[in-house]
Amino acid sequence: MDSRKRTRGRSKKLSKSLNQEELIPALCGVREKDFADLKLHGNTKWRPRLLVQMAVLWAWGRDTALTERWKHATQVLRGWFPDAYLSRSYQGFIKALTRKNDLLLERVQAVLHARARRLAGRKYWSIAGRPVFAIDGTKVNVPWSDDNDRKLGNQTLSIQAKKRRRRRRRRSANSQAHLDLRPQILLTLAWHLGTGLSWSWKLGAVTDSERDHARQLLEELPLGSLLVMDAGFTGYEFWRDVRKAGHQFVVRVGSNVKLLKKPGWKVQVRGEFVSLWPHRVARRQEKPLVLRLLKFQGPKSTIFVATSVLSAHALSDRQLCEIYRQRWGIEGWFRSLKQTFGRRKMRSLIAEHALCELHWSIVGLSLIQLQGVEALVAAGESPQALSEAAAIRIVCSTVMHPDLTVSSLGTLRRRLQTAIVDSYQRSAPKAARHVHRKRKTNAPGKPNILNATKAQQQAARQLQALKRAA
Repeated sequence: MDSRKRTRGRSKKLSKSLNQEELIPALCGVREKDFADLKLHGNTKWRPRLLVQMAVLWAWGRDTALTERWKHATQVLRGWFPDAYLSRSYQGFIKALTRKNDLLLERVQAVLHARARRLAGRKYWSIAGRPVFAIDGTKVNVPWSDDNDRKLGNQTLSIQAKKRRRRRRRRSANSQAHLDLRPQILLTLAWHLGTGLSWSWKLGAVTDSERDHARQLLEELPLGSLLVMDAGFTGYEFWRDVRKAGHQFVVRVGSNVKLLKKPGWKVQVRGEFVSLWPHRVARRQEKPLVLRLLKFQGPKSTIFVATSVLSAHALSDRQLCEIYRQRWGIEGWFRSLKQTFGRRKMRSLIAEHALCELHWSIVGLSLIQLQGVEALVAAGESPQALSEAAAIRIVCSTVMHPDLTVSSLGTLRRRLQTAIVDSYQRSAPKAARHVHRKRKTNAPGKPNILNATKAQQQAARQLQALKRAA
């Protein structure tokens, strides 16, 4: 009884030195006015901003067990705000979070976007006059529960689609059955090249399409953005949708793409261009997509890149090569999420909870990276110098304590200014001594470039005349 009274007195004393108006905006950036019009379920007593802070602390937890992570987050938040309402069970918390997950994420993403744009300024926001985003996808593992298997696995595929997959990939019966049954979450991310921060993302089942996710991300990107994508994001319909949304693109093309030289469609910019004009598109009397093609030598093979920016004055060949090389940073972000942050596999047995867990893991990592980049930029360093591993250690060791004070926030900013990647030159390769079981992938190869036939040229000229007359 005496220890309980001492704990209450200590919590009240700490609450005087640290209040909601200082703490939550400093850690998450969200304020009470951001949720003024948001109402949660009538039976819940959660305040939206406290629920967001609880979800962030839950994501920052280092325990593998979800309940232990929730207990630690509850202990920390109870020490900060002893009079606030917190759920008494993990199920109460995760159900309240899942129920309003989309609305809370929308508000938090708006705050992250505003802070990222304010941080980037003119120096880091745009490259060649445009904000540049890399788009790519990865898969995150989940437990083999019945609910995950039914909603996130390959059970939604038709029998014919499964047979096509088996014919395409020659594998043993054991490994093929493993691939057919394993549920996973498909994560498609838009990553800002200038700051190295995540911008927007979409989650879905393993059977979803990366290009469909990318289409949904188009409306969340600033107008006039330049999208940098790998060889999986090809296709006339997808590229047309990108242009209709008001964006430009830079995409690696391989042997799965057929391009035409001298198609007969005139453009106002001088130079040698190719076009993408499949037969089905020509029959529908849709105009061809005129592209600028560039090739340069990569680390292992020759890389062919197609872009919708036709003018070399707006985007030079040198800038184009450098932008595509910087696209590799999104792969480093995926590695930070899975390996450094420890979210290679979600722990939830219910599909909706697994998706919610991954959403707030991304938010938690994004907040750590954002605070680290803000500290480095304030110290005159480049955002690319941030060490995610050091930033994660600093934030988790400084913040995840019930007795956090306002002075601790100042200490956090000073410590984050030291989270810089190593600058020494390696004297030996980084590869491990033992042999890894790496996934073997073939290079995309060279695109099929054909001369347009006279019939295609005539059809293109006629269609262009009709479009101009209309």
